Amino acid sequence: VGWLGSRGAGAGSCACNGCAHFCHVLVDVARLVPGHREPTAWPPSAMRRRAAAAGPTPCDEHRTSEPTSQDNVQAEVEASGDRASKNDGGEAWLWVAVLVALIPLLVGLAFWCLLPHETFAKALSKPKTKLGMDVDGVRAQLRNHTLLHIGGLHRSGTTLLWEALARHPAVGKLEFQPGADRRHASWINKVYNEGIFLQSVYPKFGLDHRRFVLKKWASQLARKIPFMPESFLAWTHLREGVGRFALNPDHHLSEVSPLVHEGSQVQLLNQWGIFWDVRRPVLMEKSPSNLVIAPFLHRLWGLGLDRSPARFLFVQRHPIAVALATLRAGGETADDLSVADLVENWLAAEERRAEDERRYFGAQQAPEDEVAAGAQRGLGSARALTLTVTLEEVCREPARILREILDWLGLQPEESALRALESSVQRDPNEKYFRAYCKGLAAKTSMAIQEHADLVSRFADRVRAV
Repeated sequence: VGWLGSRGAGAGSCACNGCAHFCHVLVDVARLVPGHREPTAWPPSAMRRRAAAAGPTPCDEHRTSEPTSQDNVQAEVEASGDRASKNDGGEAWLWVAVLVALIPLLVGLAFWCLLPHETFAKALSKPKTKLGMDVDGVRAQLRNHTLLHIGGLHRSGTTLLWEALARHPAVGKLEFQPGADRRHASWINKVYNEGIFLQSVYPKFGLDHRRFVLKKWASQLARKIPFMPESFLAWTHLREGVGRFALNPDHHLSEVSPLVHEGSQVQLLNQWGIFWDVRRPVLMEKSPSNLVIAPFLHRLWGLGLDRSPARFLFVQRHPIAVALATLRAGGETADDLSVADLVENWLAAEERRAEDERRYFGAQQAPEDEVAAGAQRGLGSARALTLTVTLEEVCREPARILREILDWLGLQPEESALRALESSVQRDPNEKYFRAYCKGLAAKTSMAIQEHADLVSRFADRVRAV
């Protein structure tokens, strides 16, 4: 029986269904014999190959044209083998998934073993996004500093003055401080260190251009709908982002804004304070939106104090030069705008600035005794809370304009800052833009002449007024 069992388990030369069934029975019987050793079994596929190589056998007489119960048994055996193969494939994928899941754990374990524990703990922690000053700490800082806000439309020259003033030893700009965690706002240099992107107290007016392409696409698509009145399509005109933000009345934050409260004051100084060197008496921030939110910032910084420490430096440039420079550098954020659109945005911003200076800042001048005390501490020597300069005059007389700004802030002239500004200005920054604009008019194309005539008729008087 043991010998027959061994033959049936795979050593035999007969592969017919009848003998296969008989041999399987013998194997089961052989397992009952004491001292029996389990023979090595051939897989069904190997048995078929051996049978095919041996040719017909005497047992072929057992085969019939109709399927037999033995045929069904053999089919079941083969099906079980196929299922086993599929299960093997599933197990392989399971092992792959387990290994992939283990990779982060293994990498973390490697870092934990190789890096100092302080570095490893910092890598797992969230970056610090603000200081932890309370109300008293914030107001103590405000009493001992001047907060200088620089405002002006894009391509107006604000960065030029910001870089020059940042060279003064008494002026601190928004930048990473020594030992700071650079994971927070690692992109700060890409946005020219503008404060609007480093806070969450007031809106960003679309200047971060989140979902901007989608909004612009929807706006353009809506305007192509035929037979729609212009009044119905007013909502499709984007009023946020570069070249548009000043057109939105909601973007003008005044001194009575609901955002003016103690919590906003504490949060904003903590968020900006992490980027300021508070050892310097003048803390500087630059954003284009400062043109339309100056009263809000001035009132916010003055909460709980005898006077607000905020000062505002505005930079103005010829509207045609601003428009052409924005079209040239704006990319997809401005490629759907015309010169007239950009001049209209320029006017909205400058008119808001002029109105705020007349209505709000005109009534907010500091008393003479406070001016003198502030001058002694380096907190401003002029009564004016705002100062407006033009890029054109900065480029013509850079040293004189910078001295006036420093004197307005109560600071002594700094030769390195003066030399840096003189070496970086262009004597006529608008020349190339005016030449290109006039070239179109000289060509006497009807479209260029008509566009210029529309600009003059719509905006000339308003531009002269500001």
